[in-house]
Amino acid sequence: MFWLSKKHGIHTLPAWIISIAATIGMIDAFFLLLEFIEVLLHPGEPTPCTVSSLVSCTLTVQGPYGHYFPGIPNPMWGMLWYAGCVAYGVTRLLGTEYSRKARTFVGTILVLGLLFSYRLYLASVLELGGVCPFCLISTTASTLIALAFVVDDARYAGPLLGKRVCTRINGRFTAQSLRKINSRLAKRFAFVCGM
Repeated sequence: MFWLSKKHGIHTLPAWIISIAATIGMIDAFFLLLEFIEVLLHPGEPTPCTVSSLVSCTLTVQGPYGHYFPGIPNPMWGMLWYAGCVAYGVTRLLGTEYSRKARTFVGTILVLGLLFSYRLYLASVLELGGVCPFCLISTTASTLIALAFVVDDARYAGPLLGKRVCTRINGRFTAQSLRKINSRLAKRFAFVCGM
């Protein structure tokens, strides 16, 4: 299968997940930006994504969570973040290996974006009392990106899991001994620690 092929000695499935989820997230952020512009042009009117009083983007876009920084709507930050994720995923697909410092930086930016996405979604649900479907898509996409990055990072013994952890695990347990316990666990262990 092409998405599991090895290119330059790496498995590309996490990079595919990052690239696809980030592309979906960027399109989603673009639609949220259009909703934000719609609210600016027609204040007080419901936006096109308003289904009911509960399922609505209007509450999120018109409320205090429409922009954290004065003059810059949150969807613009989302588009920038997702564009960076697309760039990272595509470069990983092309076989680029990143240094430990670069991967730590990317991981930090991913965590900040994920926390920002969860903060906005939880604010729309808990504080504003409505569900924004575009925010839910964005939160799901950012979660997939973060999980794929962790798998990708762990697979290559990067900063989040660390080489010492994989080396210690490889030293204590081998794929052979794990196969005796559970073949599914052994396959996952072998994939994550690069055996």
